[in-house]
Amino acid sequence: MARQRGSFTNIIGKAEKASFINHLGGMIMFKKQFQKLKKDQKGLTLVELLAVVVILAIVAAIAFVVIGNVIDNTRKDAHVSNALQIIASAKVYESTGGKIGTGIKVSDLQDDKLLGKLQDPWKANSSSYAETPPSTLTVSKTNGEFQINNFIGEGCTLTTATETQLNKQGRKLCDPAPDPEPKPEPKPE
Repeated sequence: MARQRGSFTNIIGKAEKASFINHLGGMIMFKKQFQKLKKDQKGLTLVELLAVVVILAIVAAIAFVVIGNVIDNTRKDAHVSNALQIIASAKVYESTGGKIGTGIKVSDLQDDKLLGKLQDPWKANSSSYAETPPSTLTVSKTNGEFQINNFIGEGCTLTTATETQLNKQGRKLCDPAPDPEPKPEPKPE
């Protein structure tokens, strides 16, 4: 049997040729089916679009609340940090020979250049705590522990807080304590 040069049958056997033709035919069929499916697509229905919009609205509402809580907690943390900074300044004042006694005014710490102006976290354009009169914001030392008195911010009031409380409880001191018992309303007569 003489071989012919360049013949497809000569390069591969008959079985390989049949397998190749079947594979090629399968690819052509797949391409036709894919084009048919592509022509049948018309887009999303109105109900599908509404479902997507509702899901996005729910996710946005949840994110808005979570971000609001994060911002509020950050402001409380900054307020507590400012209180700790004031106490640290009072410690420096005492270590340099100053007398704390029953209390030192924060304005005195600022006058002695031991404490700069503190930013109120609730007021973006304010350079200091404007609501707290300098005469009432004090640091005192009781039984060897420093405490801050009348430190008022818009979202947190620290009437009296020791350094230990500030370090351990942090922003929890800013949350108002719930009333143990509701006060009865006076009855009109």
